[in-house]
Amino acid sequence: VERAEFVTYNVRVIGDESSAWEVDKRYSSFYDLHAALKHKYPGVQLPRLPSKKMFGNTDPEFIAQRQQALNVYLKKLAKSATVGRCELFMTFLATCDTGEPARSLVTVTDTRVPGSGAGAGA
Repeated sequence: VERAEFVTYNVRVIGDESSAWEVDKRYSSFYDLHAALKHKYPGVQLPRLPSKKMFGNTDPEFIAQRQQALNVYLKKLAKSATVGRCELFMTFLATCDTGEPARSLVTVTDTRVPGSGAGAGA
């Protein structure tokens, strides 16, 4: 049986106290999260989830557009007083769909090199 091609979207999460990590998500996980949030919080106005597309969903231009739309979706959820800290959302942001653990990122809060007068990347 030949396995169908699918796309994973990289989600970079900036947490509290300069912590950051990345997880990979399939569109179906966003869809499932949205359905679960609608069920758990029926009175809450959720942001619009980008629509599902049956064909052409591996086109690079479509992927870039959907990535931007999913980014807006997640930012709006994160700002929600109800959803932003709920367990469903936190679990979504903490787990990869690939079975791999979330990748921790080193967050640099000050890039100045003492005595140089320039940033580390200059």
